Amino acid sequence: MAMMRWNVRRRRAAAIMRGRPGPAVSIGILCLVVAKMTACAGHSADGTGSRSDAVRLVSATSAAVVLIEGDADAVGSGFVVAGSGLILTTGHGIAGRRSLTVTLTGQSPMAAQLLHLDLELDVALLRAPGVSGLDGLRLSARPPEPGAAVIALGNPFGLGVTATSGIVSAVPGTLGRQARLAGLLQTDAAINPGNSGGPLIDISGQVIGMVTAALALGQGVGFAVPADVLRDVLCREAPESMDPSCR
Repeated sequence: MAMMRWNVRRRRAAAIMRGRPGPAVSIGILCLVVAKMTACAGHSADGTGSRSDAVRLVSATSAAVVLIEGDADAVGSGFVVAGSGLILTTGHGIAGRRSLTVTLTGQSPMAAQLLHLDLELDVALLRAPGVSGLDGLRLSARPPEPGAAVIALGNPFGLGVTATSGIVSAVPGTLGRQARLAGLLQTDAAINPGNSGGPLIDISGQVIGMVTAALALGQGVGFAVPADVLRDVLCREAPESMDPSCR
């Protein structure tokens, strides 16, 4: 029996010497693979890469996020679309509001004009003269995949632009029998009141969706209108926009 145990230990040692990964080595390899996109157990491959990338990403995109108020009440978030001078937000947040303003970080509120409202898609399109020269966010042309890393930007509770991170939990067409959810992305990034209308961005900084709702009884169950739906609205209602895909 002692000889058998010694042989087992010797075979394990030989496997390690030949470079065959054991459990600890396998976990390390997995961390290295995913570190390019997101942190593994809170650390990237060099201990700082993923976090600094996320900081740069939020810094580069948050200036295009606006606070939207209607009739002097905070109603949600929105974002400027690259090259168009137009703002996308949710339809449910502004429906029935008589006056609308948008506020960029560090600036005073500006009057906004409602160009289009689609309550079925929950999409609204606004114009505000003060954002015409601002570099906006680009709508992604690539459909996201489950597991892709994302950041949700918005103005929860009117506190200012904040960022939460997560993944794409599900893509359109995979959310079961509920027709209202069938065309939406699902994410586990934290969504709070006031986040509606904010962009859901991928690791390249492009918009893959617009936050629209969160399941009140759940945790980490949020939803977003996909970028292709947003693009269709933008191209149909504002064909003069600078979005190359509208041409």
